[in-house]
Amino acid sequence: MKRLMKLKFVSPSLQKVVAVVRASNASEAMLREYAEAPEDKSDSELLGKLMYPDGTIVPSTPGKILFVIPTYYANEKLERCLKTLTEQHDGKIDYEIVIVNDGGPNLDAALLLSAKYKAKLVQMAKNSGFSAAVNSGIRTGDENAKSIILVNDDLWFKMPAGVFLADVLERKPDVAIAGALLLYPDGRVQHAGITEDFKHILHGQPASKEAFEERDAWAVTGALFAISRNFLNQCGGLDERYKLAWEDTDLCTTAKAIGWKIKYCGKAVAYHEEGGTRGRTLETKQKNPVWMARDIAGQTIFCKKWGKGNPTFQAKKIIIRRKDAAGDVLLTTPILREIRKKNPDSIISVATDFGCVFRDNPYVSFALPSEHAWITKGFYDLFYDLNLSYEKNPNKHIIKAYSETCGIDVSDWKLDLYLREHDLAFAKRMLDEDTWVVLHSRFFGWAGREWPAENFNQLSSNIRDRGKKVVLVGSNQDQLIQSDLDLRGKTSFHELAAIIKKASCFVGVDSLPMHLAQAFGTPSVALFGSINPEYRVIPGGCVWPITVSREVVACLGCHHKSVIPKTTGSCEMDRPHCMENITPEIVFSAVEKIMI
Repeated sequence: MKRLMKLKFVSPSLQKVVAVVRASNASEAMLREYAEAPEDKSDSELLGKLMYPDGTIVPSTPGKILFVIPTYYANEKLERCLKTLTEQHDGKIDYEIVIVNDGGPNLDAALLLSAKYKAKLVQMAKNSGFSAAVNSGIRTGDENAKSIILVNDDLWFKMPAGVFLADVLERKPDVAIAGALLLYPDGRVQHAGITEDFKHILHGQPASKEAFEERDAWAVTGALFAISRNFLNQCGGLDERYKLAWEDTDLCTTAKAIGWKIKYCGKAVAYHEEGGTRGRTLETKQKNPVWMARDIAGQTIFCKKWGKGNPTFQAKKIIIRRKDAAGDVLLTTPILREIRKKNPDSIISVATDFGCVFRDNPYVSFALPSEHAWITKGFYDLFYDLNLSYEKNPNKHIIKAYSETCGIDVSDWKLDLYLREHDLAFAKRMLDEDTWVVLHSRFFGWAGREWPAENFNQLSSNIRDRGKKVVLVGSNQDQLIQSDLDLRGKTSFHELAAIIKKASCFVGVDSLPMHLAQAFGTPSVALFGSINPEYRVIPGGCVWPITVSREVVACLGCHHKSVIPKTTGSCEMDRPHCMENITPEIVFSAVEKIMI
């Protein structure tokens, strides 16, 4: 063996690899065969053979890979990472690289490196932390990429690790995350999977045969792992409360809690200095109190969220289902807050078509698809089905109907919705002043809930004559009304919420935007006809409901007298008098009082 280490055909960069393979009990004959290969053999070819003496070849994985690389210093380590990543993956897979400069000081360097290696660059306004940087990178990258691979900027590659990781997700559709074998520069194992007590398997040991296996894992490190796009669409991304550490373990725990698997792939290998930004040892971490504080904060968040040990199967698992009607989904948030209060250590999930409502909600562990299969598999300890809960009890407030279904009392009906900085920045760009009034002219196809377009146009004209600006929101199918800014169909859920939060006033019908206004306390005028506002508006809140009197329209509130459950609207009269008799003058009078 010593003679092999002296052979001229074994380049210095492969000396340590030979030592690694020696530790895996590879035969001396096998090593001699590879060591005596022709001199023109590249290091990467020899490395691949040395690491995979069983004849493993690079898999051909369909689908695009998105590499997301957060960085702060954008220094020579990032360049080494990019250089080796591209060298090892070019021609083997279709891929895209997104670099996220997380408020770091070297923007010029980041720009140059992104141009040199044909990567997209995201510049964060400030240092927002690893999770926020990763989420931003994922949003910027190709949404059709089937595998998203997170890469620390202090990694470097001697083989196409990304292809092997993506191959695991392709072969095993029930796997959410696939992690890699990471080696220290001297060839010892830095990461080969993580145990339930948060210890790295084989840490600091020579890379034995076990290190190169593929197996189930409790967790894997986010320094280099692949995330399934399907899983990502379910979980919504990394929890942005984590700024520096524990976000990877949290994501793995999230995956297991909703029925996915975690895999460790020892055939995907990279080298990692570990702690290139924050430091590796306690002593080096303590030299930067900001990084140290973030590390401790991450551990605190994880323990508070999940408890100790293996909480995925110890904690009580509760799921609440409300499939659709985004505004009605938002109205579940006081219920979830109360359930969390009574079950502080439980895993609380929501099955819904509008998981965006629960982004960053501290009372909700996961937002899952409404037809989440695990609901019917006995996975959950408690299941509260709020589908049709209000529709079957139309003569009480919707929050009251929800609370009775869950068997709890809810005294605080405040709605919970959380915006991020980029949402608020969008609203600030769109509404440059505080004189904007939001109009929502929703078209439901539901008689008794729609106000004629000519009335909205007259109202808009009156508002603009008073020196206010009108912004129109909703979907592309909603009525077109004269305005200063038409944002119909041009906002995300949270951007719409930020617009309504920033506006001086909201006017519309009983729909999602009205409930967003309730969530943020935006002064509002809401129009009601077939539905009684007493059952939709939060008492003592910011909404001024407008209805005609029952003396004028005897059938007012007919929705609550219909056969239940009623989920559509049809008028039993010749036309919807309840809405037609609300004149633009009546509504504008209320708007004027709010705007004063």
